[in-house]
Amino acid sequence: MIYRIAKIYNQRPRFSELIQLYANVFTTSFIAYSIAEIDIIE
Repeated sequence: MIYRIAKIYNQRPRFSELIQLYANVFTTSFIAYSIAEIDIIE
């Protein structure tokens, strides 16, 4: 899915751009998961 979106906005994304996009998505999803796991009540 990330590659498809990158291809829409940038017709021929470079390999380094794809690696950066995948890293950004992974980091964002990891942070979102970590925030979801925080127990606010304690």
